Amino acid sequence: MDLKGTEYRHNQNPARANLNFDPVARNISKETARGLEELLIIGYYNTLNRNDPMYSQIHGVSLKNPKRDMYMKLAYTWVSENEIKLD
Repeated sequence: MDLKGTEYRHNQNPARANLNFDPVARNISKETARGLEELLIIGYYNTLNRNDPMYSQIHGVSLKNPKRDMYMKLAYTWVSENEIKLD
């Protein structure tokens, strides 16, 4: 997981530059991170909003992605074994 790269990309979006970057997980696999991102977009924060650049413009994992089930299973497993602090 490339936290510095992710933070940099978020800060490049003028609509998000004023937000605080606060990772909910560290030291997880890229596959788990992909699923966790999607889980947080659709399940916890409901941040998918293509009309507002501050929010997620696309799904973290496409509904057509052949690895989607694997990513989501890894994310649900991680969530069941860890505490997520959602502010």
